[in-house]
Amino acid sequence: MKGRLLAFSLLAVASLAAYGIVDKTAGADTYEQPKIEAVEVSKEDYLKKIGELHQKMNDGFQEMQLIAAEKDSKDRDKKVADQIQTIQDTVNGYKAMKAPAEFTEIHTMYLEAAKDYDKGLSYLRKGLAKKDNETLRKADPHFAEASALWTDAFAKLSEMTPVPLGDGTITTEDLKDLDKTAGIDRDAVRKNISEDGHELIGKWGFKNAKPSIVLYEDGRYEGYANDTYPSKDNAFIGKWEWDHSRKIIVFTNEKLFDNGKETKMNRPQMTLEVLNFGGGELYMRDIETWGEFKYEKKDEAS
Repeated sequence: MKGRLLAFSLLAVASLAAYGIVDKTAGADTYEQPKIEAVEVSKEDYLKKIGELHQKMNDGFQEMQLIAAEKDSKDRDKKVADQIQTIQDTVNGYKAMKAPAEFTEIHTMYLEAAKDYDKGLSYLRKGLAKKDNETLRKADPHFAEASALWTDAFAKLSEMTPVPLGDGTITTEDLKDLDKTAGIDRDAVRKNISEDGHELIGKWGFKNAKPSIVLYEDGRYEGYANDTYPSKDNAFIGKWEWDHSRKIIVFTNEKLFDNGKETKMNRPQMTLEVLNFGGGELYMRDIETWGEFKYEKKDEAS
């Protein structure tokens, strides 16, 4: 069950923008925000509802990505419009609750996230109706801001108390326990890496091996084949960027060398999710290949 973090919502928008979709008959431009009166709920009901909405939000954006990948057709146009509405209904679910006093601060974060989700979904509707990719892309910064707030709210709530997910048979505490068995600790990532990601700077590599990657303070990075550091005969040269809201490192490869000769690269960009960080250890997973990298910090003499 994927109930920990929001699926990368920007990918849904990027997927839509990459296709020339939706004619004006899809009706994606007609939504009016309903008047919603928040109803006070008990602590138990609040946590249950948050868990349900969290799962629906994840599922909603993942389904959007699947639909966007389908072949362009009128049927897909309608699916896209329907899926936008499904996500909107989930966002409205947060607005319909008045949280117990102990969760007021958390719920304020959810409501702020809802405002940006509203704006992002509005741009999707307008862009789809006009067949305008530029309008679609205007949703991106709103989804980015919403996702960061939404994720942070859920993480803080989960620290306060276990949150039941989906049908309630599993809680956030259960997921953390399962994760820890696999060496994953997202709380450690959130606590130990600051917004600018300066803690990641340095040399990192597998245990008892030479550095595999070097992350520089100015944003440059070098990646080395097994035990070839510091020779750049078989190395990636490029830039790295820490995305604090999504807890990922984006590597942009500018040059690739093979046996000393620059060669064409098959992956200009790689995105790795940080699964654990602390105590001189860095655990990452490639979100495309699912390859895992359990590194340790190397001293400057390496």
